[in-house]
Amino acid sequence: YVLPLLLAPPAIFGLVSGQFHYLATAAILAVLRWRESRPVLAGLILGLLTIKPQIGLFFPILLLATRSWRVILVASLTALAVAGLTALIWGVDVWLAYLNQGVANQSLVLSDPKNISELYMATPFINARSAGLAIGGAAVVQAVASLLAVALVVMTFWRRPPADNLRANAIFLACATFGTPYMMSYDTLPLVAGMLLLMPADPVGRLLTLMAWGLQLLQFAFGLFHLPGPALVPIAIALYLVKQPASSTWVDQRNWPTGRTQESA
Repeated sequence: YVLPLLLAPPAIFGLVSGQFHYLATAAILAVLRWRESRPVLAGLILGLLTIKPQIGLFFPILLLATRSWRVILVASLTALAVAGLTALIWGVDVWLAYLNQGVANQSLVLSDPKNISELYMATPFINARSAGLAIGGAAVVQAVASLLAVALVVMTFWRRPPADNLRANAIFLACATFGTPYMMSYDTLPLVAGMLLLMPADPVGRLLTLMAWGLQLLQFAFGLFHLPGPALVPIAIALYLVKQPASSTWVDQRNWPTGRTQESA
């Protein structure tokens, strides 16, 4: 599991571009795993993840659906503390610069996909732009995808599956990937980790796992020719997993060579 994850295209790209995606992936998996057993620690980690909001955008939906009030409270307080401490050290201007320049730069990346995002963002919005849709049309496509992501997360977590349920967590990671218009290739590493941990046994599941692993390569290849398509991969993964039995749990690393897992109670 570890070697395929370290060699995944989003991992390599993030490493080359100087991102902290390994740490972010570990943090996301930790929040998913500890949201029940260690809610305070999970909340602290989630609060720190607000420095990269797009990768944790769907956590509030999950936490509301599971009624994880302690995690929500701690995460909110942590995020406020980070914002306050940042303003105290560097001044309020750093936040004004983010709002005036950082958000504007992100909007520019989305509005002109041929600049960089067409090669590195496998999102419904960018794929729709590659298909020739105007910004308004692409926004509609993304809105539909985002609503689907919200519905799948709520449907999956409303019954409060165990925090070690691999299937539920992989659904969340897939929805978090296609539910936002801004998701760089290295930000898809949590989805790769979730699918490798789950490791479906059937051919369709294995193919989708392979496609998740190579999603960055698919987006780069399709983007070179201004073609849509790769954004359908995380959508297909989420819809596939929704139909699967809900008994898969986090892999017991002691049994990893045999592929056995611990079953949910």
